[in-house]
Amino acid sequence: MVVMLCGILTLALPIGVLGTTFTSLWLEHKDRQAKPTLPLPPLLKALDDTLTQHVASVGEFDILQNRHTRSDIERHAGVLKLG
Repeated sequence: MVVMLCGILTLALPIGVLGTTFTSLWLEHKDRQAKPTLPLPPLLKALDDTLTQHVASVGEFDILQNRHTRSDIERHAGVLKLG
């Protein structure tokens, strides 16, 4: 019984550490990937701002109509956000 518990702990501790390290490295990778490396051209930035405002206004209308929750709208707005 003691040997079995020691074996479980011997395997569980490194797996937990590796899992935590992998998660933190994966999140850093996703953050680097999400940020554009070059600034957006002025015309594309203006389009991005316009679309963001439009999504917000449509989102407010949907919330008033009780179709979606605010988190649904913010999630969709985050997908459209370019920079």
